[in-house]
Amino acid sequence: GFPEEIDASTKNTLIWLAWKRDNFEYFDFFMTEFKDVLETQRYQSEYWQNRLGQYYLKYKSYDNAIEFFNKGRKEFEETARIYNGLGHAYLGKQNRKLAIEYLKVAVDIAIKNSDDKLERYQSDLDNAVKG
Repeated sequence: GFPEEIDASTKNTLIWLAWKRDNFEYFDFFMTEFKDVLETQRYQSEYWQNRLGQYYLKYKSYDNAIEFFNKGRKEFEETARIYNGLGHAYLGKQNRKLAIEYLKVAVDIAIKNSDDKLERYQSDLDNAVKG
């Protein structure tokens, strides 16, 4: 009498249990298997796109990080932390030129928005330029 499909709430729970336990292997597995849940309204914010991108970045899964940062960039253009994350992901992929480009955008947006993380973004850019 149980439904054959796994409901969205259970999918979310499994993803976040893996995240909370810092188990990247299971996190990545559930994110791949339950990709449909990522299209729900819950995840359609800059906050979640950045947070997911940062988690992938932490584990050097640069292509996955770039996917989430790019989604955030397309929908939330004026957010410095998304561009800063993209810069770090491209640094990880050894693409310094593209990394510097995104880090510069992060600094420009931070200046425009009086972002309290401007100093950090500028430092990240300076470090990338120095190589």
